[in-house]
Amino acid sequence: MESVGRIAKLPERTSVQAGLATLLNWRASHPSKLFEVKSHIYASPTDVFKLNFSADFGTVIDGKRCAVHLWNTKKPPLSERLTVGVLSLMKQNYPELDNLVVLSLLDSQLFWSAEDVRYATIGHNLALRIEEVILSVEDELRPPTTGRRTPPVPPHPLT
Repeated sequence: MESVGRIAKLPERTSVQAGLATLLNWRASHPSKLFEVKSHIYASPTDVFKLNFSADFGTVIDGKRCAVHLWNTKKPPLSERLTVGVLSLMKQNYPELDNLVVLSLLDSQLFWSAEDVRYATIGHNLALRIEEVILSVEDELRPPTTGRRTPPVPPHPLT
């Protein structure tokens, strides 16, 4: 808590303080022992990007061994469908756990990975879409080919 006081920007400090209070209240109502969970790097379907899943802690919730990731960001808001999809996709790398969970410190809502393969498919399809966007941007940034109009090069460097 002492280090929170060193956060210079008041809105950020207030957000962290509120998040810590929510976490402490949540832990008081879920007093299971904590355990460490290894992080895992997910490579997208065609290896265009990588995503590191790093749980903040592991604990037992309702008798299930869970890796918990904390979310304390207003924007972007969490989409339940996409969050569950990505958690379900990442869960495949954690056979020793029952669930991957995101705990929103904004409202104490829990988002759980799902066993239903349709949710992992949502995560997979999201990864494919992100790859498409990345490849599209890379294509836009490539040097022009013949037939593609571009503005003339300025006579001197822009400053």
